[in-house]
Formats: sequence, structure tokens, C-alpha cells
Amino acid sequence: MVVEPNKKKMVSKKRMRSIMELDHPEDLDGSAVGEKTETIKNIHTMFEVLKTRKKSVKFENVILNRNSFGQTAENLFALSFLVSMGRAEIEGDDDGHLVVSLRNAPNSNLIKCGEVQCKHFIHVLGYKDWNMTKDLVGVGDEVMPHRNSDNIEGDLSAGNFLKLENV
Repeated sequence: MVVEPNKKKMVSKKRMRSIMELDHPEDLDGSAVGEKTETIKNIHTMFEVLKTRKKSVKFENVILNRNSFGQTAENLFALSFLVSMGRAEIEGDDDGHLVVSLRNAPNSNLIKCGEVQCKHFIHVLGYKDWNMTKDLVGVGDEVMPHRNSDNIEGDLSAGNFLKLENV
């Protein structure tokens, strides 16, 4: 039996690519710069609607869109942002209903030092829940407007969402 020893292969290290060589996605037409997303527009619309109410509104009335389950879910999403930013709060009233009210946002220094904590909430919303909510809320008692292709753009161009006025 003839056994020949295996020759060792030369191992070369992979050359690491520098940061300058990495691929970067390109902005195709530059339209994304300064453009508000639909979510930000919805949040701003909800803030403005609640600001004009000047008092607490039932939770169901805020999120419900009788004509669209999808827009009801988007309204719930927008409300969650307002709550997490400290611009709205959800509390129970004397009758056992959840009510939404606006509030002044906490000072950023108070958040940094831990005196004020950002709040979040979880709410499960299914198609059956939406149908039950439609029965609870009277026709015309919905707070948020129905969004269609005509009013998606809206009058939200004035002002910056991140600089919402104090209530």
C-alpha cells in the first residue's frame, strides 16, 4: 500500500471591505426627503381633532371608522403613538368607559432623569371586535374622519408634526 501525504493548501484571509466600499441605497427621485408618511399624517389629524374637542372623548369614538376596519386599526396605531409620546392619555371614567384626553407633553429633562416615564398600551382589535364596536358607537359619533383618496393629502402641510403645540 502506497500512502502519499496530503499537501496543505494555502489559506488566504478574506479581505474586509472598508466602509467606503459598502453599497449604499440611493434615493431615486429625492421625493422622500421632507415628505410625511401616512402614519404621521394620521397622528397629526388625530391630534388636531382631539385638540378641537377640548375634553375627553370615549376611546371607541376615537378609533372607530364605521366604513373601514383597516382605518380603524390605523386610528388605533396613531393613538398608540400619541400615548407613547405623552401627548394623550387613556383613563377610565366613573361609568367604566375608557376615555382619551390630550395633555401637555412632559419636558425632555424630566424624561431623561426618570421622573416621567413614557407609557405604552396594548389593545387587541379583531374584525369581530370592530363589528361589536360599531354597535356601541352611534352613527355620526365617530371622531376621526374617513380617509379616501381625495383627503389623504389634507391640510397637514402647515406645521411640523414633531413640534405639536401645547394643549
